[in-house]
Parts: sequence; C-alpha cells; structure tokens
Amino acid sequence: RPAVWLRALSTFGATISVAPNFGYGLAAEKVKEEQIEGVDLSSWRVALCGAEPVVPRVMRRFIDRFTPYGLRPEALTPVYGMSEATLAVTFSDLRSPFVSRCFDREALSRDERAVEAADGIELVSVGRPIAGTEVRVVDGNGVELEEGSVGDVFVRGPSIMDGYFNRPEATREAIEDGWLDTGDRGFFDAGELF
Repeated sequence: RPAVWLRALSTFGATISVAPNFGYGLAAEKVKEEQIEGVDLSSWRVALCGAEPVVPRVMRRFIDRFTPYGLRPEALTPVYGMSEATLAVTFSDLRSPFVSRCFDREALSRDERAVEAADGIELVSVGRPIAGTEVRVVDGNGVELEEGSVGDVFVRGPSIMDGYFNRPEATREAIEDGWLDTGDRGFFDAGELF
C-alpha cells in the first residue's frame, strides 16, 4: 500500500525516507490520484534508493509521477550499501538530480572497460564513498583496476563488520586484510561508482 507511505511523509513533514528501487516503481505504478489527494511531498529532501540495482527509468517515472505533489527531482538519491558495511558505502550528491549514463553492454559483460555508447545500457551512479570508507574495484587477482575498468567491488572502513557470527570460514572468504569482498561488480567513472 504505497499510498500510505506517501501520505505519512506528507502528514509528518518527513525529510528523509528510504526504499528499494522496487518501492519507487510500485508507488509510481499503483498509487491512484484519489489515494493521495492533498498530499504535499515538498518537505521530502532525501529519498534514498538502494538495496538493489537502481533503474533509471523507474527513478524518472517516480519523479514524473510525484513532482506535481511537491517532490523535488534532486531528492531521489541513489546509494550503495550492504548489511556487512553497517549499511552505507556510497551516496550520490544530495543537491543534484541523479546521474545516469549509457555504456556498451558487450564491453561490460566481457569485464572490459566501461565505454559510453548512446545505444548502450543505462546505468545509474550510486555516488562516491562516504567519509572514512574506501571502495576499490579489483580484478580476479585482487589487483586494483584503473577508473573505467569493470571488476569486483571491495570496501574497507570503520563500519565494516568484524565477521559473520559463528561462521569463521565465511568470514575468511569475505574479508581479507580488512577489505570486504561485496560480491558485486562495478566500475568507477569520474570518481563515482556504477
């Protein structure tokens, strides 16, 4: 019942709320006009979107659908995080609309360089590492790759877990020298993680 979420944001003048990409898509698709009559989303300053891949068309659809209710386009903020990092790893700029670009799908699937292509797959930047957190992209041998190269995403910082409870083998597989292997693939472009 995504209309309840939007009505609560309006009623309480909420400034920050979080949802996965699916939640934004569901709201844009399912909320009927009569369910949100009188809703004012102008107090919503930070609409974090993470926990799963962020899809640009879903973000645009949500913005288009709820801008008439006071939603500021720059409120939608793609982020990257995970439980093992006590959540936050990267944040997009909170003052600007989200950034997306199209990249050659074949080059990405072959783990090559991320090459911009007008007819490629559109990806959303999830921003830059938060203060005190380091993110690097490495090859299969753990060698850090240069910007624009596709590889495995590793994270290190003060909020990274010490290990999995009573699972030392899983911990050894996930953490090496303080670096957490996220299990995700990505690349940096202009200092932002995609």
